[in-house]
Amino acid sequence: MLFIAFSLEKIYNNTYIRDIFIMVSIPITINEKTFSSNKAACLHFNICPSTFKDRISRGHTILQALGLEERPTKTNHWTNYDIKNSKGESAGYGSYNLYEIVNLINGKKYIGLTVQTLTKRYYQHIFDSKTQNYPLYRAMRKYGIENFEIQLIRNDAKNGYELQIQETEEIILQDTRNPQNGYNISTGGSPGNGKSIRIANIEYNTHAEAASYYGIDSGVFAMRLRSKWTPEEAVDIEPPPNLKRHKVELDGKLISMRQAAKLNGINYKTVHFRIQQGWTYQQALDIESPPEGHQGNIKICINGTTYASLYDAAAAYNIRYQTVHQRIKYQKWTLEEALEIKQREKKVRENGTEVQAFGKSYKSISACARDNGLKMPSIVYRIQSYSETTEEAIIALKNAEKKILAFGKHYPSMTACAKAHGIDDMRALWYRVHERGETIEEGIKHLKDLFQPL
Repeated sequence: MLFIAFSLEKIYNNTYIRDIFIMVSIPITINEKTFSSNKAACLHFNICPSTFKDRISRGHTILQALGLEERPTKTNHWTNYDIKNSKGESAGYGSYNLYEIVNLINGKKYIGLTVQTLTKRYYQHIFDSKTQNYPLYRAMRKYGIENFEIQLIRNDAKNGYELQIQETEEIILQDTRNPQNGYNISTGGSPGNGKSIRIANIEYNTHAEAASYYGIDSGVFAMRLRSKWTPEEAVDIEPPPNLKRHKVELDGKLISMRQAAKLNGINYKTVHFRIQQGWTYQQALDIESPPEGHQGNIKICINGTTYASLYDAAAAYNIRYQTVHQRIKYQKWTLEEALEIKQREKKVRENGTEVQAFGKSYKSISACARDNGLKMPSIVYRIQSYSETTEEAIIALKNAEKKILAFGKHYPSMTACAKAHGIDDMRALWYRVHERGETIEEGIKHLKDLFQPL
């Protein structure tokens, strides 16, 4: 054990020394009781050591970190941070955009903030609307994205924090959290979509804000909620569920599940999986019979030798169990073939359907594709999706390989054409060409007119 002669006041007034204190074992006295280390104190007061360390790094005192005193006053989770762009750079003045997306049919709005161009942010919303289930995206699918447009409200914020304040004020001013007026689901004030959460009768705008207030890492907080912890359990207000979940009594001793699995000669992952499937600890450790209806390990007899399971048979023949299992289940091999006892017969692949194209006869569509310098799946896709003949599919694919012609100039690709005309997000141009049926020149002109600088 390492002892360092520093007072607690000196430790917490010096970041470097404080970090040493967190990492090594230093005796500390709390409420006239001495603990051998900070970890021992955490265990005594039922506080996770990593939570204790995180709270100390956020400026909590020892007593506050251990939950013995009231924690510091809640502050905005994003106060000390600035918004950064996709390259990790801090956005400059004029790049802090507060925008609104307007439903042209019913006038409802969504207020948001971004340090990207409005073009890029809007098309992120469009692509997200295909899979996500927020109110704005449900409305986009219902009314059609052609009935929505993005508008800049202001871009005079000097930093990210000021922009977040502007977003909150605008949401309150236009009352867009009200389903009758808009699509916002929180009061804003933080990048991204936030969901409010109530803990101990206090409402927090986002999960990150609640985690920050209680000194819990936001990732740990989210993982606990996904694991069916209550919000109070996730922030350590209440004891975690099944505190002794990974402990089991064996021969009168309380040991970890991993140790119990090792003593019983069972893979720990197998035990863990069985418990997740609803087995009791005794059943998972093979102390008791498996649950009713479970077949258990099937004994296998090969060449007069009986094996307790397929795993044991695979080990006896020096073949990975996963390989044997895959051969039997997915490739439909026999047991003898999977264990390489019997030679597997190789099936002779029959030739494909004969194909006629451009006056020539091919044994298969693959041969036709190779002869024309194309990929077989591309031809098959066009035949199945567009009901084209083989010749029509080949002609269309070859024409698609030609260079892009726009404004009297050739470009090697649509991406190169978009960049040459100042379109940052090629997806915007792709959408207008493939979804709206515009030509490349029409799409570029429209995007330039729509998102010209204010």
